[in-house]
Amino acid sequence: MGMLRVAFAGTFSATLEPTVRARLGMPCDVILADETGIVSQLSDVDVLITLGFTREMAAAAKRLKLVQVPGAGLDRIDRAALPAGRSWRTSMATISASPSTCWARCSR
Repeated sequence: MGMLRVAFAGTFSATLEPTVRARLGMPCDVILADETGIVSQLSDVDVLITLGFTREMAAAAKRLKLVQVPGAGLDRIDRAALPAGRSWRTSMATISASPSTCWARCSR
């Protein structure tokens, strides 16, 4: 496996990037984009931090191992689009308390 690719989709998610990057214990390729622009970059992304997840995103995200929702609720997450057998989390506390915990599940 090459370098872990982490994408932050959307304005709010992008504000978390410096905090998450500062706490990562491994090198990562980080992508920042809006929720529409990220779709074309999802084919080789391992981790997606976003408030919204669509069927279009799911179809493009062939390598995705984790979707982290940095807020409360799943009303913008199309849960039916999430592929079975992967890791999906929603917890703002994970990001604010210990961002590195969301990466641990990807490296297994």
